[in-house]
Amino acid sequence: MTKRSPQFVAIVDDDENLCAAFADLLRSAGYAAEMFASAEEFLRRARQETLRCLVLDLGLSGMSGLELLRHLRASGWSMPIVCITAQPDSDGELAKQILEAGAQTILYKPFDSEELLHLLQSGDDKDKRTRRGADG
Repeated sequence: MTKRSPQFVAIVDDDENLCAAFADLLRSAGYAAEMFASAEEFLRRARQETLRCLVLDLGLSGMSGLELLRHLRASGWSMPIVCITAQPDSDGELAKQILEAGAQTILYKPFDSEELLHLLQSGDDKDKRTRRGADG
């Protein structure tokens, strides 16, 4: 019998400091976390069967977060995906695109870290929703 790898939360964000802060937060809450600096790195290294959830920044250089989201869903990846962004979305069009592409939700920076943890803890909740950051 082969030993299965533990499931982890993947974080794809090209901001190294933010990525490390998310990973520390997740580990302190008892989650295994792995960081990826780009969509391309994620596609090279990640294995679907080990993922519990993906936290995906939309503002990546190279392949965008939305492009990665669409690629993963088209390829049959079914884990929950929480998108994060600092992009303004006053008309809700970005949120609409993200949810239609298959994300569980979108969080707008800055957001309360407890909100991210709550989303992970309620991962079985299939309701799609958007969350505004702490400032709006």
